[in-house]
Amino acid sequence: MKTSEFKIERVVQIHETDLGGLMHHPNYFLWMEQAEYEMFEHLDEPVVGELTEEMEGTGWPRAEVSMKFLKPLRFRDKVEVHLKIMRIRAAAIEYETDFYLIKKDGNKEKVAIGTHKTINCMYDATQKNDPRIVPAADEFLEKLEAYN
Repeated sequence: MKTSEFKIERVVQIHETDLGGLMHHPNYFLWMEQAEYEMFEHLDEPVVGELTEEMEGTGWPRAEVSMKFLKPLRFRDKVEVHLKIMRIRAAAIEYETDFYLIKKDGNKEKVAIGTHKTINCMYDATQKNDPRIVPAADEFLEKLEAYN
């Protein structure tokens, strides 16, 4: 199985922690999504497509998410987030995201593993109709494959 990896770095901010200074669990999901969006930007692809005259646009909502926590992150920890494309389909992308604590000596320790699946959907900006699954543009899929 081919996989690609896109990396971002973050530092745990005080507003991302609980009273004990540990990173609050929803922020792992936020960082996972930020890595995905930064990868889209790197590929020069919009995360949300422009609206048509019919007020329809495309987007990549989550279909599945999970997280396994191995060790807590703390306020001021420096973290490397590795987003890996595990599977590409016409209308879906499956990812794995590994979170690494960057220690003071430069070594890295895996602290969490997340997975998520996104589905390319056409949505109605007027909210009169539910989103419907549509294949992604061939040009985008080619960019992902080339990156892969």
